[in-house]
Amino acid sequence: AEDGIRDDLVTGVQTCALPISALLKLTEKLLRVNGYATYAASNTFSAVRLVQQDEGNNAIQVALIDLSLDGESGAETLRAIRGCAPDLPAIFMSGYAENDLPESIDNAAFIAKPFVWKDLQKALTSALL
Repeated sequence: AEDGIRDDLVTGVQTCALPISALLKLTEKLLRVNGYATYAASNTFSAVRLVQQDEGNNAIQVALIDLSLDGESGAETLRAIRGCAPDLPAIFMSGYAENDLPESIDNAAFIAKPFVWKDLQKALTSALL
């Protein structure tokens, strides 16, 4: 893009699975504009179903999960996803501090809200490498 927003973009098509909320809809649009394919899920059950349907295809390469979903825990969502995709990298996003992340979640990065594209891009690049 002319505005330079795609600097250091991981090459190829990357895919993220993310639950839907107002911020996540905006994040999904931001990801798509910058070359990422996305699958959106409205709750834990839908997110797990997307990952199960992807089994063996490896289209979903990272899960981007809000730590605090509408009445659901992002940590519980990741635990459920990891039940069928134990090695799937994950990024939690939250308006809370990083030290509020559940200690029992391994292999999960963190990005504080609000964030700018370059911060999200850096987190995705790290998760995908």
